[in-house]
Amino acid sequence: MTQRLLVAAAVFFALFAGKWAERCEKGHAVVYADGGVTFANGISGDDLGVLQKTYGRHFAYFERDGRHYVITDLDTLDRIAAVYAPQMHLGRKQADLGAQQAKLGAQQADLGREQARIGSRQIHDRSESLERQQAELGKKQDALGDKQNTLGRQQEEMGRQQDDLAKSADKQVAAIFDQAIRTGVAKRLSGI
Repeated sequence: MTQRLLVAAAVFFALFAGKWAERCEKGHAVVYADGGVTFANGISGDDLGVLQKTYGRHFAYFERDGRHYVITDLDTLDRIAAVYAPQMHLGRKQADLGAQQAKLGAQQADLGREQARIGSRQIHDRSESLERQQAELGKKQDALGDKQNTLGRQQEEMGRQQDDLAKSADKQVAAIFDQAIRTGVAKRLSGI
């Protein structure tokens, strides 16, 4: 279970970090911390550590026009969380698919080792029994390969969906940040 959670966290982080990295320009850092999950882009690890130490586990930080802002207002943070919820849900699905792919990969490796073992025996023994075993293992490998391909196509489609969700979320969160600046919910910082 712990391994599955780590895989999910890694996939999820990679998805979000990658999407933000595609669109983040210098001076446009974004951080969203929601409990035990933090998404950050365009900010150093040291600066992120300062923010976490100062604001805890639930805040948003962003940069606009050379200015630094932080949001700790729970209603605004809930709105940001709602924007990212579909991506989080899809990220969990992708992590589950990744776990299935890893399991199939382990099965394929086991079959490969068995094929190698039988192959080494075939050097000295050309019996029909060993050839049948190899053929059966080959069919199993093919079936597992077909399953891997199906899961890979599902991952690819989810990746496209993740891209679409990220583009939409970026716009929505930017609008939330703009509103937070206008209403004074976003507190301007002199620096990190």
